[in-house]
Amino acid sequence: MDTEAYTALIEQCFPHLTIRTARPISEGWDSFVLEINNKLIFRFPRRADVEEQLTREMRLLPPLARTLSTPIPHFDYIWHGNNSQPLPFVGYRKIDGVPLDNIRITSAHDSTLAASLATFLSELHSFPIAQAIQLGVPGHTQAQWRQRYQHLYQEVERLVLPQLNEPARNKVRRLWETFLDDEANFEFQPAFIHQDLGCEHILCDPTGGALAGIIDWGDATIGDPALDFVGLLHCRD
Repeated sequence: MDTEAYTALIEQCFPHLTIRTARPISEGWDSFVLEINNKLIFRFPRRADVEEQLTREMRLLPPLARTLSTPIPHFDYIWHGNNSQPLPFVGYRKIDGVPLDNIRITSAHDSTLAASLATFLSELHSFPIAQAIQLGVPGHTQAQWRQRYQHLYQEVERLVLPQLNEPARNKVRRLWETFLDDEANFEFQPAFIHQDLGCEHILCDPTGGALAGIIDWGDATIGDPALDFVGLLHCRD
């Protein structure tokens, strides 16, 4: 499907919405994203597993928003799918702000962004685990978290290592095995995490550097809170 097809789908499912402009802003592996009328964002899942994630977001985001001081999407348009239009999708009012990977935060604004991110992460990781699981968020103990990485390493061995030369294969093996063999890497207090907190999902005020919003919650899970800091490291590159 292309922009015209997705726009037509919105018009069919929400005939009261007058569409004046439609602009694709993301065509990633998981979702196709349209900006409508310069003020609405519509997300369309590309795969069945992403449809499941989106359904979970529908349940999760309203109670989560009540615990966060940072804006997150509020789905004003929800299409669950039916026999004639089976694809579920959502729309929400665009959150003011620019993705962190699209702007350069000056050193003068570093402290402002750092403080607002610290507040957000503290609130996020304090969201009750029991409530998250009740809302359908996957849960992981430390042992399950380790098994997850062991499975990922098996996939790396099967799919990636055969494509590398011997020195590169040995380096990758050492990195993975060192990580998996270190008990300290799996000694953490499980928390509710975003799990995909990259620069593209962090919206900022380009003038003052303050955090404006966090988007794309489909990968949210219970796991190691340190993972939510990994993407921030790449934001400095």
